[in-house]
Order: sequence, then structure tokens, then C-alpha cells
Amino acid sequence: MGRDTVPGFAEILRQLREERDLSIDALAELAHTHRDSIAKLERGERAPSFRLACDLADALGVTVDGLRGTGTKAKVAPARGRLTGKKPAVNQAKSKRSK
Repeated sequence: MGRDTVPGFAEILRQLREERDLSIDALAELAHTHRDSIAKLERGERAPSFRLACDLADALGVTVDGLRGTGTKAKVAPARGRLTGKKPAVNQAKSKRSK
């Protein structure tokens, strides 16, 4: 394992990718990175930048905490690949006032 890696990240990334039946190439394309970056992450040879972690989380339909194994996995809307759930209370209050 590389000296700048996040403990457990490599295994979690591989597990999430395989659960979604994604190849390394497919995940790389969805996360806007090179396949070698994904391969190195899965081998524990490098740690992701914050930007790459965000892109990977979005591509896999999880939170960044979910990639670290410390959060809950979010559900993904199949058609759009966006995180699902309720709007924050602030947005709900705004939309009620504007009606």
C-alpha cells in the first residue's frame, strides 16, 4: 500500500465498482479520469484527490463518506445517476412560500 493512501479505500472502491458491474474503463469514463488512475487506486498505490473522490462518488452513486466506508450509501435514481432523497428543509420552505 502506498504511503499516501486512505485505509480501506482500495477495497471499497473495487467492491462498489464490481457491485455495479462496471469495468475499470467504464468507471474511469464516468469519473472523467484515466483507467490507470482507477487501477492504481484499487491497488492502493495512490490516494484520490478530493476532486477525484467527488467524481468517483458521483459516478458510483454514493457519498464521499460512502467511499471511505464511514457513511451510508446513497440511493441512485437509475435514469439520471443523481443522488435521490428529499430536498433540504430550506429549499422546501422556499418552494412553499413561492406557491
